Amino acid sequence: MPFTLFGYAEQRVPSVLAGIWNGTAPLTTLVVTLIAMRSERPSRRQIAGLLAGFAGVLVVLGVWNGVGGSSLAGQLMLLGAVTCYGIAFNYTRWLMKRFELSPLQLSVGQLTMSTLQLLIAAPLIAGAPPSPLSHSPRVYLAVVALGVFGTGIAFALNNHVVRTAGITTGSMVTYLPPFVGAVAGVVVLHEHLTWNQPVGGLIVLLGVGISQGLFVRLRPRQEVGGGQRVDDPVQRDPAGDGARAAV
Repeated sequence: MPFTLFGYAEQRVPSVLAGIWNGTAPLTTLVVTLIAMRSERPSRRQIAGLLAGFAGVLVVLGVWNGVGGSSLAGQLMLLGAVTCYGIAFNYTRWLMKRFELSPLQLSVGQLTMSTLQLLIAAPLIAGAPPSPLSHSPRVYLAVVALGVFGTGIAFALNNHVVRTAGITTGSMVTYLPPFVGAVAGVVVLHEHLTWNQPVGGLIVLLGVGISQGLFVRLRPRQEVGGGQRVDDPVQRDPAGDGARAAV
């Protein structure tokens, strides 16, 4: 679902904006975690971080100019995509705690099932696939590169981080796309930034940092309410804090 939503969204909004929205994934991960663990109460720090992140989203949207049209539709799709990521991080941790699954096994199973689902859904939603000769070889090479590196290898690495260091550290990977997306979008695709988009993105990242206690301590674990850890790694590395897996 998130890959499909990102694809449709980027027909309506620039990649810079998609990268900024990707940076909100730790916030959606935290929201899903708190909902899934209903016995826990969010701390003041987490509430402050979520409010700051929400304010950053409003700045990215530029609500003072009014919202609507294709841009709003695209940004709602991006919100749906990062919400899927928030659910996926929590579900990944649950699967790894319940079953003896390696990060590679989980990645293979996840992507295989996604492929089978899309083989059914894609023709119904988007029509018959194009002729193999309708695109240049560069298009197919780009799809292969995205699939192998941006999805296959990336999923295995990220699942390893979730298993070793927990979902909080695993979701921190989304700190990078806003900056990579902004630089690549402007330099490679010649996209234009409005002042509110990078400013809003920085506010979102500030909210993420506050909610995860990055300004209080550097350890990737996180506590909520009564002191029980929300981000409980399945298996820690020999260093004991997930630092090696995060690197």
